[in-house]
Amino acid sequence: MSSARGPAIGYARLNEAMQTLKGELAFDIHWHPFVLNPDLPAEGRDMVEHLGAKYGKNPDEVAVSQGSTPFS
Repeated sequence: MSSARGPAIGYARLNEAMQTLKGELAFDIHWHPFVLNPDLPAEGRDMVEHLGAKYGKNPDEVAVSQGSTPFS
């Protein structure tokens, strides 16, 4: 799974290490998916609803904590 910052947490450091060792070692990277929350249904869940239930917040509080306003 990719994000705006890269395919995985720690990828920047891995890439830096590979560049440092280029020519000394060969790398063969295989990415594998993993499930952060296996209880979520396959179709997903509304993020505001999910975060509200997880942290005990109402939709307005979730919106503020996510850096947006309820009306944006």
